[in-house]
Amino acid sequence: MPPKEEPTAGTSQVPVIRSGMFGQLEQYVLGEDWEEYRNRLEMFFQVNETPDEIKVPVMFTVAGPSLYTLANRLCAPDSPRVKSYTELTALFKDHLAPTTNVVSERYLLRLCEQTPSQKIADFIVTLKAKAQTCDYGNFLQDALRDQFVAGIHDQSLRKKLLTESMLTFEKACTIAKAYEAALSQNKEMSYQSEVRFATMQKSSQDASEDQCVAELSENVEVLRLNACAEATESGSSK
Repeated sequence: MPPKEEPTAGTSQVPVIRSGMFGQLEQYVLGEDWEEYRNRLEMFFQVNETPDEIKVPVMFTVAGPSLYTLANRLCAPDSPRVKSYTELTALFKDHLAPTTNVVSERYLLRLCEQTPSQKIADFIVTLKAKAQTCDYGNFLQDALRDQFVAGIHDQSLRKKLLTESMLTFEKACTIAKAYEAALSQNKEMSYQSEVRFATMQKSSQDASEDQCVAELSENVEVLRLNACAEATESGSSK
């Protein structure tokens, strides 16, 4: 095998776009959550080991015409090609993901409550989604815990959580899921007991009805035999 040639001084290595790339990224659609799309784009770059020098052309290649058209408008009179990847994503964030009103977002989180038919796991997902725009920072886990306890629909479960010492959001979720599972299991056991009782009751009722029918048939047969005997005696006397 020939020795690997080292680049000589004064020369630059040009990034090469590989003919095949791992994974597939759908084109960006205006109105779609930009931060979510950017995160997926970053993972696409990571898995394909995309160099910084070619992130812009790769981004516009996979993201499609909508994002490129938007870039042209935001960069005018310059061309998107003269902007770096960092500059372009900053422009997209300012335009597509403007700063939210933290007070309003936190107010909406405080209104978040579990519905009667909502599973604990689904309620947790809803809380986490609403908290993303609240900018709680290091207080996030405490805020999630507080609203989780306040928003729980089952009052008995809430009382149980309020009696726990050193309660964290993770611990509260674990307790609530176990409580829900136990409650569901008890309901299932109660239902099965009711079914067994109803089955036994029906079987007993059916047996009682069969006995009544048998006794009635026996009485009818006795009456028939008595009638025949009386008829025979009447004929003999004549």
